[in-house]
Amino acid sequence: FSGFLIHPLNPKAWIMVTVSFSSFSAASGNMLQQAALVATSFFIIQCFCHPMWLIGGSWISKIISGRPIEKIFMKVLAVLTFGSTVVLVLSN
Repeated sequence: FSGFLIHPLNPKAWIMVTVSFSSFSAASGNMLQQAALVATSFFIIQCFCHPMWLIGGSWISKIISGRPIEKIFMKVLAVLTFGSTVVLVLSN
């Protein structure tokens, strides 16, 4: 729950929202309807994906916590996060 408060500051989330709105909405359409559709889609997908993410993270944490591989794992995740963000930004 401590991460919940910082979630609005997540740059990956802002990029994901920006890319999704720019990809799945049209300037000529009803913006309120389009925003509601994208937001509803995000909500439905998150209802399924977020619990899996939490369970997986907890499982991985139990396995690698306090071990030397933890630092390597975190660095690999940081590189993958940065790389995926760059790909998203440059593809649109």
